[in-house]
Amino acid sequence: MTRIPDRRRSRRPLTLALALAVASSAGCSSGPAQPKPLEGSNLSRLAMLCTMYVQQHNNAAPPSEQELIKFAKTLNPEGMKKIGIDVAQAEQYLTSPRDGKPYHIVFKTQAADPANPPVIVYEQVGVNGKREVGFLGGKVEEVDEARFKQLVPSAR
Repeated sequence: MTRIPDRRRSRRPLTLALALAVASSAGCSSGPAQPKPLEGSNLSRLAMLCTMYVQQHNNAAPPSEQELIKFAKTLNPEGMKKIGIDVAQAEQYLTSPRDGKPYHIVFKTQAADPANPPVIVYEQVGVNGKREVGFLGGKVEEVDEARFKQLVPSAR
């Protein structure tokens, strides 16, 4: 007689490993509070709005913050909420909650190589020597000052 393995028993190690991973990642650290994650941040939303603007305006970046906000308010609110953007509150995405300063939008950028998109928005100061940068296409990274200078050589 062949014994059929008990699936509940074979899942126990996986369930235990997952529970330990979640518990160890929960907020039990003794260090200082860490900045919020990049995904779903104001910067990622702003980078997505800039990307949508570029896609709908012949690969040209928005000429000003006002034009970007005006454009955002023309987008379908329900569709945008599905990707985490509230177009009625688009102005709130212009400021970094990490350093409290307005984001710098690169108004004179052109869509280029999709494999190496340009930075379209970035934090003025950042936190702990690192800045968040948003790329055309919506990707966001936190970079140190040396990498930032490589990505945005024209930054002040």
